[in-house]
Amino acid sequence: MGFQNRCMIPTSNGVSILSVPLRGGRDANRLLTDVMIDNSQRWQTRHWRTLTAAYNRSSFFEFQADELRVLYETRFDLLYEWNLACLTWLLKGFGRSGTRVDLVSEKGAGEVRGRVLAKQHTDQGLVKDLPVYQQVFGERQGFIPNMSSIDLLFCVGKEGLTLFSD
Repeated sequence: MGFQNRCMIPTSNGVSILSVPLRGGRDANRLLTDVMIDNSQRWQTRHWRTLTAAYNRSSFFEFQADELRVLYETRFDLLYEWNLACLTWLLKGFGRSGTRVDLVSEKGAGEVRGRVLAKQHTDQGLVKDLPVYQQVFGERQGFIPNMSSIDLLFCVGKEGLTLFSD
C-alpha cells in the first residue's frame, strides 16, 4: 500500500493512479529486491495511454516522450529494476543525469517503509505548502499537490526543480 508500485497523476477526470501489478499481490512477504512484476497484465500499454492522454498537451511532454516510451516498451521482471529505470529517466529529464543513486539495504528500508502509504495520500496529504505550478488540467480542477514527479517534469521541464530550492 506504499508508492513502490504506483504513482499518481492529474488527468481530465481527476487523479489517476498508475499501478504496476505485482506477482503474488501486495501482501506477499518478500524483500523489495525480490518483488516480481505481473507482466501477464497489459499495464505498460495502459500506463502509456494514460500518460499520453494526460500530458500530450503539456509544455514538455514532447521533449521527454521518446525516452519514456522506451521504458514502457521494455520488459521489466523486478519492480526495483523498473523503479530504478524510472528514477534514472527522471534524473536525466531534470538535468541531473550524473546524480549518484544509492540503494538502501532492506534493514534501512524497513526503517522508513510504511511511514507514507498511498492510502494516506488522499486522506491527509503528504507534503504541505508545495510550490504551485501550472498543471495541464489546472484551469478546470485547480492545482492538485503531491502528484508524481513526472507531472512537474512534463508541466515545468527541468527547471521545475528550482521551485523547491530556497
